[in-house]
Amino acid sequence: MKKFTSINESKDLGRFVMSDLEFSKYKNSINYILRDMYKDHTVLVEGMTLIKALPVERNIGREFSTLNKVNTNITLLRKMVNKFNLNNTDDLIEFIRNNKKDLFTEQGNYFDLIFSTIRGTEKRGEDNEDFVCDYIRKIVKSKFNEDINPFREATSSYKDMILGIDITFTVGGKEYTCQVKPLKFVNYTDDFIVITSSGLIKEYDTNYIAFANVDDNKVLLFRNKKDDMSINGDTVTINKKNLVNI
Repeated sequence: MKKFTSINESKDLGRFVMSDLEFSKYKNSINYILRDMYKDHTVLVEGMTLIKALPVERNIGREFSTLNKVNTNITLLRKMVNKFNLNNTDDLIEFIRNNKKDLFTEQGNYFDLIFSTIRGTEKRGEDNEDFVCDYIRKIVKSKFNEDINPFREATSSYKDMILGIDITFTVGGKEYTCQVKPLKFVNYTDDFIVITSSGLIKEYDTNYIAFANVDDNKVLLFRNKKDDMSINGDTVTINKKNLVNI
């Protein structure tokens, strides 16, 4: 299948709609501000400049800071726009520039807003990953009568952030990896399954990819065959033959 990725990232933030070009401008501005603030606290990993975990974050086992996710966390973007009564992208960027220490340092007045919002998003992902771990455990028991213990990789660890590995598990002495994405909507055709997730989907070098919604008790687990899927923004179309069922 032909693979392609949409760059349409327009976001309805309540007080205004941010276009894809404005979203790109916002992300670039956040990157510049944070890298300038933490230029002595960054590390280059696989071509990516990342802020190392802050002291409070190291205490919970993180390798990289929640601040690395500020530029793409839409929930946080909406909260800032509405909490601080911002009317357009330029207002938002200017507010962040003027209040960067309050927003992005541990002692800042608004740091808890940043940290708690991103951790809330991460916790949602962790719940889905734990749900998929249990699903994989059941599949392996059903198909191979083998008891395994899938391992959820630490959030913002090297494997998670850089390699895209959310879950590692071993079957028959061989190690496998899985990426987990949120499941929002699903449609079935004769040969394909069309899935809408949250945020942009990209290619991952894992053995499996799962789409999960713990609230709906729903998991779709696929063999990650790149030639059998096409990506369009937050939607992916996957050949049904790669679906793994209990």
